[in-house]
Amino acid sequence: MEIKVNASKDYSVIIKDSLCELKSYAKQVIKGDKIAIITDKRVEKLYLKQVEEVFSDSKVYTYSVNGGEESKSITCYYEILEFLAENGFKRNDTIIALGGGVIGDLAGFTASTYMRGINLIMIPTTLLAMVDSSVGGKTAINLKSGKNLAGSFYQPSLVYICTEFLKTLPDREVLSGMGEIVKYSFIGSGLTLDEIKQGVNGSLIYKCVDIKRQIVENDERESGERKLLNLGHTVGHAIEKVENYT
Repeated sequence: MEIKVNASKDYSVIIKDSLCELKSYAKQVIKGDKIAIITDKRVEKLYLKQVEEVFSDSKVYTYSVNGGEESKSITCYYEILEFLAENGFKRNDTIIALGGGVIGDLAGFTASTYMRGINLIMIPTTLLAMVDSSVGGKTAINLKSGKNLAGSFYQPSLVYICTEFLKTLPDREVLSGMGEIVKYSFIGSGLTLDEIKQGVNGSLIYKCVDIKRQIVENDERESGERKLLNLGHTVGHAIEKVENYT
């Protein structure tokens, strides 16, 4: 399945059950010869090798952080910037965000600011990231005063969703993603609770992404309609802040 997002930068969201077509789609948007894969320790153990093999004919560098919100910090952001600079990354090279929402936010914000914008590919590994955070161009890191207070709107060049990754997702993360899916049934048309009860599949992910696509195309920088996507997030972020992101 493929969805075209027509935003300030047009790009495709590809939904497949394996990584077998990742290389062919990535080749269409990769221009430089260097790739930096930003991931976390858990995803690194599970899937990094597979992704590295896809890009075996490129110069691949990897930067891995601890999982969780604490990695969406000024410190991690700065360290990745230095990592890119030390390895000679230029504007036409590529960052791949391999992970969930935290990695997508962190790598995306880094991509938006390194050399004023470097090529970005999203490969989400959690259900929440697949149906929501990997699409639409919101990137951010946290500050002591609150969540996502430093960020940018920066669209990727490609989003490649591999549903095979869901097989290793903990139940807690599945529930987290399902909460986001239920949100889409409230704010968009064409998605019913009966469909959600049938379980997660490529078609369900497609419908969620398509609802978000419509909203993002109408209001990319959240001046109006896109605020619908924050349903539940405002309270959730406040709870995270009070509990120090634990």
